[in-house]
Amino acid sequence: MGLDRIVCLANSYKHDHRCVAGISLLTKKWVRLVGPTVPGCLTVKETCYGDGKEAALLDVFEVELGEACGSNCHPEDVYVTDKRWGPVRRFDTPRDGQFLVAYLNKGPSILQGCSDRVYGKKIEGSPAARSLELVHPEDLWWWIRDETGKRKNRALFRAGHARPRPLRPGRHRSGVA
Repeated sequence: MGLDRIVCLANSYKHDHRCVAGISLLTKKWVRLVGPTVPGCLTVKETCYGDGKEAALLDVFEVELGEACGSNCHPEDVYVTDKRWGPVRRFDTPRDGQFLVAYLNKGPSILQGCSDRVYGKKIEGSPAARSLELVHPEDLWWWIRDETGKRKNRALFRAGHARPRPLRPGRHRSGVA
């Protein structure tokens, strides 16, 4: 696939490794980056720039993409090569906020449903149209708990009941579902 520029909209833990997703600024499509080392994930080292700093939310970084490796559950997956990622800039201007508005979920359902999860059995026979979505919640509550020595953060929110307000970088409460 070649060199691409990605705006990082998610960098989370996944089975003691990392899951990084965002929007390609070249193709304007969602991508979830997958490394060659751990199936379906990235190692922490694979998510770092040459200086050792990990890609952060709203970073735009340059990455060399390999082949698409999407599945029924994760159609946006694409392999990254072993070439180091390079930071480009922060994605935090008013124009950047306007860019993200086009990717906002505008309906009452998220990822084709109204539940807090999507069951694997449901999409085994029928591929998901997408597994990544940008939401702009009307109400947001954080649920933070300690579970066997590990901090768990969960967001509870309502979405899709009212027209979304324009995004303003640095002041919005959006997230990737």
